[in-house]
Amino acid sequence: MVKELKVNLLPAKTFRYLKVNDTKLDLSGFEFNKPEKRTASKIKKAFDNVSTGMGKDLDTFVSEYAEKKFVRVTSGKERKIYISNLSQINQYLFMVETEGKLTVTIENSGDKDLSGISAKFILAPNSKAKLIAVQTLKRKGTYFLDVGSNVADNSVFEFVNVVLGGEKNYVGCNASLSGEKSSFVCDTGYICKEKQSLDINYRADQIAKKTQSRINVSGVLGKGGSKTFRGTIDFKVGSSGSVGGETEDVLTIGDEVINKSVPLILCGEEDVEGQHGATIGSLSDEILYYMNSRGIDKPTAIRMAAHASVMRTASGIDDKKLVARIEKEIDKTVQSE
Repeated sequence: MVKELKVNLLPAKTFRYLKVNDTKLDLSGFEFNKPEKRTASKIKKAFDNVSTGMGKDLDTFVSEYAEKKFVRVTSGKERKIYISNLSQINQYLFMVETEGKLTVTIENSGDKDLSGISAKFILAPNSKAKLIAVQTLKRKGTYFLDVGSNVADNSVFEFVNVVLGGEKNYVGCNASLSGEKSSFVCDTGYICKEKQSLDINYRADQIAKKTQSRINVSGVLGKGGSKTFRGTIDFKVGSSGSVGGETEDVLTIGDEVINKSVPLILCGEEDVEGQHGATIGSLSDEILYYMNSRGIDKPTAIRMAAHASVMRTASGIDDKKLVARIEKEIDKTVQSE
């Protein structure tokens, strides 16, 4: 019987009383059945080497209980995949061969007590993969999204993540930049309010020379919302000439919010460049005064700022119909604040 999993672990621990070294994913109230169909041993072995952001406990659980689907993009080909029909626990294994291109869109909505997704990517040299995840579940239940990627020479892995629904939300992403001049780009937008919680763990392992990573998180905390963000850029020995940066912007539009941010840069190499920064707060009196002088009242100004905060992430999605659905959900969520 599955009870509690330790997830979203920091690679370098800090003071325990801060309660950010990890978190617990409680699955004790759910029943799980093991899938009858097994993944081919050769494929399983290849993807066992792909580390995910939420950690080994969850990866082991997913490998045992998830419905698994394997997708291969052959050399020089391009594929676009849209996923919306999700089981309770899902795992997708994506292999992109040399000079292949893959875009995966996962749209998760509806009324679910538990919705779990694991997505693993293996990118061969000179390939590109982009994962777009949009979650607009009803405000109940538990949701997790666990992502991992191994990125070879001159390849790019991009992750665009929008979290607007759910009650207890967990997200992790790990990019292993093992190839020279490989890249990882991550953009996340969210809204948390009314006892919603979001726990994030992003990690860029910059292993080879001249790798690049960029992590951007931008979101809104309304009354009763809670968010923890762990962002790690790890320059390994041998990653000379690599560059990494992470930024976070948190807009608070209500009282009784909880925000925890842990930006972390680890250096095992001298010739690297790492940057991080964060801005957290509500709209200033000066901005509100300016908006009011233009005929925009305070509630409208707050809704406009919240809308812009999340749409900054959604702008990286090419699907105009999906962006329109996101925009509609943002307006509906912020309107009730």
